[in-house]
Amino acid sequence: MSINSASGVKAFNKKKGEQLTKAKESEVNEKKTDYSEQTISPYNPDTPSMINIGTAYDRSHDESRDIWLVEGRFENNFKDIFNDGDIYIIDYTKPKLVNYRIYNSYQIWDENLIEETIYWLKRYNDKKDRTQFDRSLISLKHEWYEHNILYYLLNNDEERREQAKHADLDERGIGTYLNYLPYK
Repeated sequence: MSINSASGVKAFNKKKGEQLTKAKESEVNEKKTDYSEQTISPYNPDTPSMINIGTAYDRSHDESRDIWLVEGRFENNFKDIFNDGDIYIIDYTKPKLVNYRIYNSYQIWDENLIEETIYWLKRYNDKKDRTQFDRSLISLKHEWYEHNILYYLLNNDEERREQAKHADLDERGIGTYLNYLPYK
């Protein structure tokens, strides 16, 4: 495409923007494929970087939300689509530590939505025989709520507030309120 004037530059940039948007949408749609029978693994390049592990019902907004599990090393690739209403869980699992970060968990308060999200996360781990993620649904739910409450309580402490923004659910409860006590 040739550019011969200011209007040509404008037309070129518009066309370029449209093409980039289409390319990004195509990439995201390819990633949003149901790979429910597969396991995300940072040690196997052949595994998907994003899988759908279930759907949870949000009573507060009377809608269903897809639950997506995103491999930790690809987190930045998906940041621009994390605000579309779905629930995103970042998988930071390593061989000796299972750790899932609920992205922007502080925005979710609907009890049904939280319980169903945790149910699907536990189910995913049970199907994959990840026995180290052996916590009760209640303890995981409470940890999520702790993060939400801390996010709002730590209004004057930007660093700790940022840590509470995303609930990290792992097998040892790291990230619960004990980590935020002043004497620690």
